[in-house]
Amino acid sequence: MKKKIGRREFLRQSGYTAAAIGTMSMTGGTFAGAMRGSTRGDAKSQKVIVVGAGLAGLTAALDLRTAGYEVTVLEAQARAGGRVRTLRAPFDDGLYAEAGATRIPDNHDLTLEYCRAFDLPLVPFRQSGPSTIYYLSEKRLVAKRGQAVAWPVSLNDAERNLSIGGLREKYIMPVLTGDTKGFATYDWPPPSLKQYDDMTWEQFLASRGASPGAIRLLTLGHSSGMVRRASALSWIRSTLNSHGRGTLSQIEGGNDRLTEAMAARLGESVRYETPVTGIDATESGVRVTILDHGKQAEVEGGHLVCSIPFSVLRDVRMSFPCSDGKRNAIDALRHTPCMKVFIQTRTRFWENEHTDGFAQTDLAISELWNAGGLQRGLRGLIAAYMTGEDAEAMGRPDEEALIRDVVEQADRMYPSLRSAYERGAVFNWTTDRWARGAWAYMAPGDTTILLPHVHTAEGRVHFAGDHTSPWPGWMQGALHSGRRTAREIAESR
Repeated sequence: MKKKIGRREFLRQSGYTAAAIGTMSMTGGTFAGAMRGSTRGDAKSQKVIVVGAGLAGLTAALDLRTAGYEVTVLEAQARAGGRVRTLRAPFDDGLYAEAGATRIPDNHDLTLEYCRAFDLPLVPFRQSGPSTIYYLSEKRLVAKRGQAVAWPVSLNDAERNLSIGGLREKYIMPVLTGDTKGFATYDWPPPSLKQYDDMTWEQFLASRGASPGAIRLLTLGHSSGMVRRASALSWIRSTLNSHGRGTLSQIEGGNDRLTEAMAARLGESVRYETPVTGIDATESGVRVTILDHGKQAEVEGGHLVCSIPFSVLRDVRMSFPCSDGKRNAIDALRHTPCMKVFIQTRTRFWENEHTDGFAQTDLAISELWNAGGLQRGLRGLIAAYMTGEDAEAMGRPDEEALIRDVVEQADRMYPSLRSAYERGAVFNWTTDRWARGAWAYMAPGDTTILLPHVHTAEGRVHFAGDHTSPWPGWMQGALHSGRRTAREIAESR
């Protein structure tokens, strides 16, 4: 007979590391059976309320249920997943596209472990072709592998013979090879990097000696607004998040297969179409006010995991002791304007042109992605990916007009696109009621002021979501934060 173990022993043995995921996520196996009944205290203290069935909330719920807690997940929408959202309509031939989280870098060990735990195979995000398209200063440039590009910008003598990758090596990578290893901790940044919190990315590149022309190339495909809005330190951390990656992957069949599998394992513990309108907490427990299919009700528990974005949490009545730092973080944290427009084409014409379906541009559509990837069939799917001011400027209620505008701009990079166009679709995270933006970013000064408070618990209220992690904007961050909040609760006993 196996001996039951206490929660601290559970934490020690699992380490809450990636290697333990497969075991901890299995709710019906012997490990979960050993944990069941190991909680102590009254019935209410064993109940945990999780607000939001995104990747972070689902992770926290699975870990907590494995640890013996009774978990209720409250989800405002009729679906789980949060910003992991795969679109299958209105596309033909089984095509699908990622409206939200798209890529998995090969150094995101936690994400890869979850994919393995749920037996979800991966496919490459991008199959590089012999050439890539750039569009800059109203010129279409075909960059062939191994050949120099005559960039239509003014470069200094030290830059003139460098590729964009070469410019990164010259101006960015030396900073990333310094005192940066602790980026995944909550006491980041180190003193050597704090100076970069007071400048934008554009100012950082200029401080490194990059010419105006080199800065244009290094920021090509990024919204000029985000280049001038976000702290350079925020950009540095984002680069470190996926630094050294060899490949980028996706889950075969759609990234939502992961969140669907997690939600299915939780079963009826997830309550859909149940938005939270109020959170009350005391030293002894929490009470949540909800709209259960339009009817007001309350749910009580011992702890609460809040995994919804701060942009949405601001509209929830919060009545519990909360530090000034946390209140300020909730009120001030910025979420990136973001929109994707998908273009279905009757053929994958770019393959005949020996390109890969990707492009970077200084136009408002910013980047084009081959969203169809390795999916089968003759039809193709191109995504225009916009953030910051570009997403705000392009976003409009008339989606048909927006799609026409995107097709017109994309046709400048891929002249066969207009004639191959069949249909389009739009997903705007900025106007989505339950997101109100994409990943969180730090403006100059925010890392020093806000970052120390974003992830901290306030009594029995714990905060998850990629915005509370060292990997904002990545699935890795959501998973990491869910595990952290589960551990906080387990260790609070």
